Amino acid sequence: YDLVLLRQMRDAESARLRATAGLGRETPVGVTDEVHEPSGPLPRLDDLQRLARAHSQELESASVVVERAREQVVQARLVRKPNFMGGLMYMRTGGQDFPGGDPTQDPVRLDLGVTLPIWERKNRAVIEEARELESAARTDLKAQDLKIDSDLARTYFALSSSSRLVALYRDTLIPQSR
Repeated sequence: YDLVLLRQMRDAESARLRATAGLGRETPVGVTDEVHEPSGPLPRLDDLQRLARAHSQELESASVVVERAREQVVQARLVRKPNFMGGLMYMRTGGQDFPGGDPTQDPVRLDLGVTLPIWERKNRAVIEEARELESAARTDLKAQDLKIDSDLARTYFALSSSSRLVALYRDTLIPQSR
């Protein structure tokens, strides 16, 4: 049973190594001549999780999406407020730049505008959509955080299990077989 398990573990780890290195399925993975144990005890899992969170690009990216969604909620709330616009335009039609023009007919234009938020149901729908997008972004952030915990716990278990297997074979099984 142990030999079958070890062969399956070797095949799985070889496939993961090839995928990480970008190698094809047919690329052989050689046998390790000598296995070295880590120089000291493994760091605590919660310390590693804190480091992983601090340096995770996925978590940083998800945090930016949450912040952007929060700003969209603020912008959506502004849809309920009237929007005032104003402009002034002057056009020269005479003078030395326009020979033959009449400088007394230079038009001046004044523009004023007001956008009134009269579509209350539409405005509420825009705000609700922005809130839902913010909620979805927060959920994605939490999912990224949980994924970091899960991936790290799985890797930590594999590392500690491998370390125990190396110690078992080096200290017990190999000396007994000789």
